[in-house]
This record gives sequence, C-alpha cells and structure tokens, in this order.
Amino acid sequence: MIEPTKTESPRTIRAFANAIKEILQQDPEEVKTSPKTTPVRRIKEAEANRKPILKASLA
Repeated sequence: MIEPTKTESPRTIRAFANAIKEILQQDPEEVKTSPKTTPVRRIKEAEANRKPILKASLA
C-alpha cells in the first residue's frame, strides 16, 4: 500500500497513478513477482543500534 504525504500535490499524485497504470498494462505478472534480483531482508535493529556502521560507501 502506498500512502502519499500531505505535501504531495494532486498533480503529482495523478502522475504517479498514471505511471502505475502504465506499468500494470504492460505486464501485471512481472509486477506481482518483483523484485527479481534485489535481496530483501529485515534490518536487525538491535544489532544496528549496538554496532552502527558510520562510514559512507564509495561504491
């Protein structure tokens, strides 16, 4: 579910909705099975709080 912030204009919301419609008209099954290559995992909040990584990645 996507919930826009109160600062988004109606024009921006309409543009977003039109983009989603275009994507779904092309291949809805591909959207349902995405992401394909991006690893999805939960952040270990307790570990992140104890051992924060405070350097910027140059990659």
